[in-house]
Amino acid sequence: MGRNLLTRIGPVVSAAFCLASSAAAAQSTRPPAGVAEARSSLNAAFEARNAADAGKWFADSAVADFGGEIHRGRTAISETWLPDVLGGLLSLSIGESTFSTEGDDVIDTASHTVQTTEGPDQGTHRLRWRRMHGEWRVVLMEVH
Repeated sequence: MGRNLLTRIGPVVSAAFCLASSAAAAQSTRPPAGVAEARSSLNAAFEARNAADAGKWFADSAVADFGGEIHRGRTAISETWLPDVLGGLLSLSIGESTFSTEGDDVIDTASHTVQTTEGPDQGTHRLRWRRMHGEWRVVLMEVH
């Protein structure tokens, strides 16, 4: 793993992903049907550091904001960004999600712990899930 990748991962992983507060957002620990199952499958792919399996959960038009580095579309996310980021990790574990809703979207926030060659780091992340053609997909992943 090159120094460039570590330089990009370090600050981003340790940064908190903020869930914007909104009067319209309803807090819940129980997501709508199907979201928990989708999240569980995505978590398993992330924890296995399997970019191809993780990429399947992103919408065709998804956006990944990785500390200001923007990746647009499932192909860019699953074939370029995820292999780069996940390939630079020795391990990844994801904590329990908290869920809220904004309109029809489900906002999913969780903590994570990563291990790199420079040591462990912790952070949080935010996913925006949307039901598309009967399937829950990530339309936005924010890592700030």
